[in-house]
Amino acid sequence: MINYKFFERSPKLFNDIFGVNLHEFEALVPEIECEFNKRTTSKYKRPGRFSRLAIRSRVMVPLICTQALRYSEVYGGTVWS
Repeated sequence: MINYKFFERSPKLFNDIFGVNLHEFEALVPEIECEFNKRTTSKYKRPGRFSRLAIRSRVMVPLICTQALRYSEVYGGTVWS
């Protein structure tokens, strides 16, 4: 499973895959977490309902999708097929 702890150990791989270095990513996470907490409604914040992924790992998902779309445009393929 891809998670932040895996990539924390290899910053070069993180930069190659996500297009940002670890320091830039760490600067983004608090801003995104603050916005996420504002927009999350109370129906998602119930006792006993926890996310399996930490916020850092959840922020990585859109970065992966963005990079995949960039590569697909360059090479002319589709991402999801």
